[in-house]
Amino acid sequence: VAGLASAICFSVFSLASQTLIGASHMTTLSLYQNIAVTLVLLPFLPFDSSAPATAFDWAALAALGVVATALAHQLYFFSLKFLPASVCGSFVCLEPVYAIVLATLILGDAVTWQMIVAGVLIVGSSLALLWSTERTAARPPTIRGTPGRARA
Repeated sequence: VAGLASAICFSVFSLASQTLIGASHMTTLSLYQNIAVTLVLLPFLPFDSSAPATAFDWAALAALGVVATALAHQLYFFSLKFLPASVCGSFVCLEPVYAIVLATLILGDAVTWQMIVAGVLIVGSSLALLWSTERTAARPPTIRGTPGRARA
């Protein structure tokens, strides 16, 4: 249910972003989005048994969130200027991959085979989507009408 709600919220945000990107700077738009997400998720923090315990854990978590999230969202907003929202969403979908790599490097978290499979699926689907969009954009326009007859 949470995943479905998240997907719906992101879809709405993606469609709205394509309109808002012309009216606002991408960094400002990203800031507003991150503030909204923080305010929505903050009440659930006390119920998370794996919440950070030390100041270093909090700092590392903040660094991971800022770097991974900022990178994904800046790629997303930059790409909105050139690509449709559905394709741009693939950049944000890479956020878990950045987070896994950074968590391994910064926190020393172990990488499981499930994380590797998920990362390959995420990167693969993003590349497939970009490749599909590129092929569609490169295809010459078709002429509607009777096949075999030239149009004047």
